Amino acid sequence: KPPSRLPDESFLPPSEPPHSLRSPPPNGYPVGIPRDRSSWLQYLPAIYTEDDFTGRYLLIFESVMAPIVWMIDNFDQFLSPGMAPAEWLGWMASWFDLLLLPSLPIERQRAIMRQVGWLFLRRGTQVGLEHLLELYFDAKPEIIESADQPCHFTVRLRLGRGQAALSRAVAERLIEAQKPAFAGYTLEME
Repeated sequence: KPPSRLPDESFLPPSEPPHSLRSPPPNGYPVGIPRDRSSWLQYLPAIYTEDDFTGRYLLIFESVMAPIVWMIDNFDQFLSPGMAPAEWLGWMASWFDLLLLPSLPIERQRAIMRQVGWLFLRRGTQVGLEHLLELYFDAKPEIIESADQPCHFTVRLRLGRGQAALSRAVAERLIEAQKPAFAGYTLEME
């Protein structure tokens, strides 16, 4: 079987967030924090578990630390392109030196970030550049290597009505960042 040139889509995140990421109940009391005794009593010697005051006193600290513990326990969700806050997507794209415009629709940004590893491994290749331009412009580009000039190629990009927000400057920035340093190119946009 020949290798697939497009990334595997089987690792997409679930459509509904896990229970730990849902908002707190309407009564406003945070999920997971006990109300009468601290769950931290289990880490103390047995003599302290019988004292109600100690259980209530530790509950203060447990409720203060709960958001921090929650963030540590669920930090992997912040690194998942499907679940990460929108502000994090650009930051994560910078790890791979990938341009991610905030003006793109959030779902398109997430689609690009889901495939950032695949794109990074194919950086500087024709198939990598084709796929990146296709993700950005939602149109299949045509990349033609020049027979006359060595190390020169032409990118033809036929845009529909919906791609007016993305300009020629964006396409040039993407090509400049992804092409081999020694190669020249011509961009034709229709």
